[in-house]
Amino acid sequence: MNRHWKGLTTFVEYSEIPMDNNTAERTLRGGAVGRKNYYGSGSVESAEFTAIMFTIIQTLLIWGINPQRWFSSFFDFIGSSWGRNFEHWLPWNMSSEQLAEFSLKKHHDPPH
Repeated sequence: MNRHWKGLTTFVEYSEIPMDNNTAERTLRGGAVGRKNYYGSGSVESAEFTAIMFTIIQTLLIWGINPQRWFSSFFDFIGSSWGRNFEHWLPWNMSSEQLAEFSLKKHHDPPH
C-alpha cells in the first residue's frame, strides 16, 4: 500500500481526477457483456469483424457523429458509387456541413 499511496490519493490533490474508474468500466461493459454474441460461431473472422466495427463506431462517437445515421448514408453511397473514392466519409476529412448533418445532436435524438 505504501508503494502505491501517491497514485491512490492523487484525486485528493487534483479534483479533475475521478476517485474511481466507473466511467471507464461502464464504457467497456457493452463489449464485454455482448462478446460471445458478437463472435458468432467463434470464428476468427467474426471476431476481427467485431473489432473493426467497434473501432469504427467508437471513432464516430468520438467525433460526435451518430453511427446509425452515418452507416445508413454511407451504405447508400457505397451502393450507388461502388469503386469511387470514399475518403470524404472519414470524420477527419468531412466538411463542417457533413459533420453537422451526422451530428449526434441532430433530429432530436433521445439523451443517452
